[in-house]
Amino acid sequence: MIIKPENIITTSSDNIGGKAANLIWLKQRGYNVPYFVVIPFSVFAENKIVALSVDDIVKCFPEHTAFAVRSSADIEDGEKYSFAGQFSTRLNVSSTDLNEAIADVASSINNDSLKTYLQQAGLSSPKLSVIVQQMIQSDFAGVAFGINPVTGEKGECVINIVSGLGEGLVDGSKTGDAYVVKNGRIVQKACRGNEIATDTEILKVAEVVGQLNVVSELPQDVEFAFLNGELFVLQTRPVTTVSVAQKIVYDNSNIIESYPGLTLPLTFSFIEKMYSAVYIQLSYVLGIAKAKVKKHCDAYDNMLGLLNGRVYYNLNSWYTTLSLLPGYNLNSGYMEAMMGVKNKPEILVKQAKPSSFRDYADLFKAILHIIYNAATVRRQKRMFVKDFDSIYSSFAVKDYKRVSVKEIFEDYQMFERMMSSKWKAPLVNDFFAMIYFGLLQKQCAKYIPEQTGVHNALLASSDDIVTTQPLKLLPELANALSYYPDLKQALLREDADMILELLHKPEYAGALQSVKQYIDKWGERCVAELKLETITYKQNPILLIEVLKQYVVNDITYTQKSADTGIDYYQTIIEKLTSKPVKRLLFKHVLSQARYLVANRENLRYYRTLGFGMVRAMMIAIGDKLAADGILLHGRDVFYLNLHEIENVATNDIDKKALNQIVEARKADYELYKHLPLPERVITHGKQSTILTDVNTTAGDKLSELKGIPCSAGVIRATVCKVESVDSRFPQKQIMATYATDPGYVVMFAGAAGILTERGSLLSHAAIVSREMNIPCIVGIEGLMEQLNDGDEIIMDGSTGVVKILNRHL
Repeated sequence: MIIKPENIITTSSDNIGGKAANLIWLKQRGYNVPYFVVIPFSVFAENKIVALSVDDIVKCFPEHTAFAVRSSADIEDGEKYSFAGQFSTRLNVSSTDLNEAIADVASSINNDSLKTYLQQAGLSSPKLSVIVQQMIQSDFAGVAFGINPVTGEKGECVINIVSGLGEGLVDGSKTGDAYVVKNGRIVQKACRGNEIATDTEILKVAEVVGQLNVVSELPQDVEFAFLNGELFVLQTRPVTTVSVAQKIVYDNSNIIESYPGLTLPLTFSFIEKMYSAVYIQLSYVLGIAKAKVKKHCDAYDNMLGLLNGRVYYNLNSWYTTLSLLPGYNLNSGYMEAMMGVKNKPEILVKQAKPSSFRDYADLFKAILHIIYNAATVRRQKRMFVKDFDSIYSSFAVKDYKRVSVKEIFEDYQMFERMMSSKWKAPLVNDFFAMIYFGLLQKQCAKYIPEQTGVHNALLASSDDIVTTQPLKLLPELANALSYYPDLKQALLREDADMILELLHKPEYAGALQSVKQYIDKWGERCVAELKLETITYKQNPILLIEVLKQYVVNDITYTQKSADTGIDYYQTIIEKLTSKPVKRLLFKHVLSQARYLVANRENLRYYRTLGFGMVRAMMIAIGDKLAADGILLHGRDVFYLNLHEIENVATNDIDKKALNQIVEARKADYELYKHLPLPERVITHGKQSTILTDVNTTAGDKLSELKGIPCSAGVIRATVCKVESVDSRFPQKQIMATYATDPGYVVMFAGAAGILTERGSLLSHAAIVSREMNIPCIVGIEGLMEQLNDGDEIIMDGSTGVVKILNRHL
């Protein structure tokens, strides 16, 4: 007995099962379903399979067709259970193998996995029919969901496709191209090479899925195929599971300074661990009870996220950990200012109010700890520097070329423990820098409301920022090299490697010594210095020679900043408070503390630079040894591993083949990530590593005016020098426009008339250093790098944050 779809009037699944009933339902509504017949339950229940004639089945189909043989159980493809993958499927079956394929699919009712599935679902054994369907040799095939199965967003259609047949996508053996369609347009896509489908074809799939959602009154899970531009619907069933994971808000407005562009797995695994360790320590230092910290360990372990290879703050975790301290409502605003968070995210943070004597005791203890740390922040800084120098020097003298991978990793673990246990001073400093900066900003707005940027001008009086030292030293070093006529000519005309070779001649011994001294002190300070994979001046001195060439070629010199622009503001506020001695003393205290703490926020980063440099040296040594031993193909492949995997290598718990497979898979991921940029604010549902981005992110018409966060006063009219990467040319009395800056960008500041960044905050590196150098600066300008062209003539006002585009350079 064979059932043909045209002979069925109702779509009851009583004798043919859910999948077959759904196919008939599709056919009756005019959808393009490959022709099929159904062998019903009764055939198998009465063991009539042997009496089936293959000819009776084959003659129902066009000549020379291949077949797809599928199951259709009575409880399959329902609203609650899909039974996906529990029954056998046979594709590309010839007529000679058809009986065998039917028997194979029918016998899958006895699979052990099915028995487990039934047991877990609390269901009894099903009845089974078999579908024999025309095989479509598709150009590409896929699966579409009529609801976002991750976020639960009903207005989105999520589509995944692969070339050829779609079984690899369904069983998980292939990773395909992915699309999200909303309101009739593709809003997100991720393609791993040349696009398989056209946008028109993707939108056609979304249209059909939308229709099926409406007609069935349930979001549908649809399998489809395209052959020669024709869409075939292979199967539909209700979406049975929708994950409604926690909404996580990620933001990289400020952290992009330290980790620009793509960041490799080794760096992320290291900083993720360090952030957790040091912020747990900071919480203890600030008096948060250990029981509270332990209760929120998940927040501490997820302070950061790595999305499409880019580092983000996990704002859920930051708000959660901050809420454990007294004064959350006040401090959260200060934290947002420090981190450059432009728009307060909708994150519900439950603050437990004290309800018992223990709660009040914990609150009182935390307040006492905060007061104590505020009073001792300067002494803690001095102790930190002393301890750091002692620990660092004990490791810096070691030669890691002469020891084993295991010994290097053991040294790394020791260095990590010692550093993280001593790192409270920089964190305490940052915490109070955040508070005092916020207090100063509020006081300035209160006492001189008619002026903006008063707090920035007052902070510019701090003269103790270590980051500015290379600005003074590099022009001096370039000038010292130029003292030798032949060497100056080489700097003007020759390549950097030729210049370095020339420096090794006896007559330039003094010049070479000066270069070495700079590298010994500042060799780890360069662009993206906190990414372990970054090649610093210490690893490759040619990079420093390239910088010195720029200074000589462009005649860049260091100009001492002009007189303190904040003196007038200071005098104005003091005069207003003449009759209010308490408020005057409070203002002076806040200003003094803010100047010290903000300056030291930058200064203490230097020790972080050295610490990361030490870890970098250890990991490079490990990579070189693994390559020399034939375990890795290249030494720098080590940066595609994480710390746990390196530990496994050190203890011989992972084989060579597996290690290289990990490296190659991640390299492929990072090739994809190059084409998947992300905005500064990303919202996910649950923890994710790869995110589909909106493809319609263009700003449209070019604007005549941009607005950002004013950081350092001054009005400048000049042309734009866009700096998009570390090897960009230096600005020459131009306004430098870039995504963000880290301390390594300071070598470019000397030639810049002004600084504009797309990301950043009032406490970001660009803001602090530009104030110190009296260079006008605006940060956090949305769409900056898209709106401005290299060579555009603009006016920027560092006191209002306004950028006016005068003439565009075509």
